Order: sequence, then structure tokens, then C-alpha cells
Amino acid sequence: MNAFKPPLIDKTLQIFSTYNNELEPIRLYFAYFQIIPNIKRIRDLQGEKFRAWTETKYAHLLESSHLSEYYDHASKRFDLDDQYFIMPEGIVLRIDKNRVSIYYKPSTSAIAEALAKEALKFKKKAVTNQSIKMVANGTEGLETYSIKIKKPSLDLNLHYNEDLAEFHSRNLKNLKKQEKSGLYLFYGLPGTGKSTYIRYLIRSINKEVIFIPPGLAGIFDSPAITKFLLSNRNTVFVIEDAEELLVSRDLNKNSSVSMLLNLTDGLLGETLGIQIIATFNTDLNNIDKALLRKGRLLGMYEFKSLSINRSTTLLEKRGIKPAMVHQPMTLAEIFNKEQIDYQYQKANRPAIGFLSNKT
Repeated sequence: MNAFKPPLIDKTLQIFSTYNNELEPIRLYFAYFQIIPNIKRIRDLQGEKFRAWTETKYAHLLESSHLSEYYDHASKRFDLDDQYFIMPEGIVLRIDKNRVSIYYKPSTSAIAEALAKEALKFKKKAVTNQSIKMVANGTEGLETYSIKIKKPSLDLNLHYNEDLAEFHSRNLKNLKKQEKSGLYLFYGLPGTGKSTYIRYLIRSINKEVIFIPPGLAGIFDSPAITKFLLSNRNTVFVIEDAEELLVSRDLNKNSSVSMLLNLTDGLLGETLGIQIIATFNTDLNNIDKALLRKGRLLGMYEFKSLSINRSTTLLEKRGIKPAMVHQPMTLAEIFNKEQIDYQYQKANRPAIGFLSNKT
């Protein structure tokens, strides 16, 4: 075994990123071994467990390590960001919560292959989504917080119009695919069940789902988004009320569209495997036409009021004897039929009123 050598650092070698002052793995490797490494990368791993296993299994071989952690306010503890293990024979392991990268010399490819096989034993198990992550601005950039969600009790063949079941089946297959990018657009009147359907949909896929509140849709035009995207590969982003993000560049100065285009069918899309579900209420003609291109747009659905027959059937299923239904009804109208309808009433003098609908 070669004697351990500390990293070679001089004024001409910059091992830190010029973007965020964090360690650059290839530069770090070159500082230790003065050679450009080969790399093996494996995604969708249980990074914390593999790190603990490595520390125990190879405790006698670990020559040095470099650790980066961040504080998760939800769990009230420090979580793994990055850990570098410097090992004999020119092997460097970089482990984060979801991936491992193995940097090695061409002459040690057999050792790297053996480590890769060990890492694959820690592949993430498929689980049904019980929660989503919500994005928020933190002191050190964009952060996520876990929020539990309930799967709605839905029968697509009862609660929605006839064409949704086939649309759901087709797009569910795409959403479950790994390393798949693309865009899904949902639109329609308030109260037609867009949000409820999205909750049902994301509980049916075994991927991490990240919710971006309407007020944060502008993060796609922020420098902080790059690192955030790299840390959340192979996920599904949900953006509700995304009009400002989707509106045509011909109608409004909207630089965020360019990032969205690249994410859903560009170089970034191929690399990151991020799929985006966005809802909007504006006219379809206002949406940037480039977003509607085949290959990028994987699915689009207009949520409408239920047909008269479906409205009647659903009311009866709910134990409500419907009067003659004369026109289509929204889900909000059906599920709140027995509640008082606080509509604005015209009067001879100014009055205040409001309408409460659930989407």
C-alpha cells in the first residue's frame, strides 16, 4: 500500500468551486493524486445508510474524509449533504443522500467495480408517496420541508368525466419512468377538481414530489435554482396557478420560460430527469407556444364541470336526492350542495359578498 499523501495544494490549483466556494470533486481528486480520474455514478441510493456502512466496513482503510451537512428544521437535525472518503489505491468516494460517485485511476477499475456492486445493495426501495416537499427560501438558499398528504378517496370513473381515466392511465406510466423529463398542463374552471386529482396522482407514483408555491415560481430565473435542481434529480415538480411562469414571451417579459423549456426537453431535461406538472386558469392561447410542442408536452387536460348524467349519478351516490339537474355541475358544487351558497346579491345600495369554492 502506498503511503498516504496529503493533498497537493498550491497557488495554481483551485479545489473550490468558483460558483459557490464548495469542494469540486475532480479538482480535489487531482490535488490528492495528480491525475484526472475515471468516474462511476449511481443514483437513487440510500446515501445515509451507505455512508454508515462504508465507515464501518472500511474504517481501517479510510485515510481522510471531508464532510458537509445542512440543518433540516423539520427533523431538527443535521442531514448529509456531501461526504468524501479518501481511500488507498487512488479511490475517492463521494456520497450524498441519493447518490454515490466513485473516482478512481484506470489501474484500479476492478476495485471501483467492486465498490459499485456494494453500493447497489443500498438501492432505494419503492414506496408509495406519503408526503411531498414544499420549497421555501432559507438562509442559505432554497430549502424543502416535508408535508404529509392524504390520498383522496376518488373513483375516476365517478368523480370526473369519461375521458380522464384513459388520460390518467397513459400519463401515470410516463410519470413512473426514471430519468424521464417532460411537462404536464392541467387547466379549467375553479372547483373542477384539479388540485384533488393532483393529490391522487402523486400518491400513485413512487417518486419524490416537490411543490412550488405560486409565489416562488420565479425561482426558475434565480441563480440558486441550479444547485437545487442538481440536488433533486429524477423528481416531479408541481406548480399550481403557474400563469406567470407559462405565459407567452410575446405577451410578457418572461425569462423563466427559457429555463422551463430546457428542463422539460433540453440538455438539462436529459440530464436531470425532472417532470413538471403545472396548473393554470388563463386562456390556453396565452401559454407560450414552445411549451406545447410535441415531445416536451407529455400531457394536457382541461378539467370541466361534470356532465348532467355524471352530476346526477354522483349526487345520488352521496345520498342526496337530486332535483332535476339541468346543467353540468362542478365537483365543488356537488360536494357542497347542502351548504349555504354565499353569492353576491345585487342591492339598491352597495353590499359586500363572497363566493367560496374549493378546487
